[in-house]
Order: sequence, then structure tokens, then C-alpha cells
Amino acid sequence: MLTVSAPRTLRAATRRMAQLELDQPIIDRCTALFQDALAGGKRLTRPAMMRLLDDAGITPTGQRGYHILWQTAQAGAIEQQVMRRACLLSSILRV
Repeated sequence: MLTVSAPRTLRAATRRMAQLELDQPIIDRCTALFQDALAGGKRLTRPAMMRLLDDAGITPTGQRGYHILWQTAQAGAIEQQVMRRACLLSSILRV
């Protein structure tokens, strides 16, 4: 489903990315960061992912963090799962 809908959805988010001072190199850096953190089937909550971004010097405030998660999920790098009232994020990339 993402292969059909994601490209158009991501293009439509270009303006919002600029408003949040995000660009593709930052998204790529976040994707690599998430891949490392979620390697081996690990799962993290959204707050843990926000701390991960902050610890890496990528400010997640002002909706930036959630937009980064959204961008990364739309690109197929992570998937969001609801489990026991917490959203868990896991890597779905085949490395």
C-alpha cells in the first residue's frame, strides 16, 4: 500500500517539512539512527524515539519529532504498532 500512496503523500508534505526546518539529509540521518536503534528486532516507544532524536542533536520539539517518525514510516523504514496502550516502533527494513 505504501508503494502506491507514499510518494504522493511525501511530496505533499514538502511545505510542512520546510516549516519545521527539516530536509532530506536530516530525514536520512534519522532513518539511519532509527535503523541502528531498532536493529535485531528491538522495539521502542514514541517517547523513547523522541529521546533518541534529542540525544543525537536533532530537536524533536514543535511537532518535528512526530513529523520525522511519520516521514520515516511513510518511506517504509519503520512501522508503527499499537500494543498495550503504547505505540511501539520497529524496523521493517531488510538489511
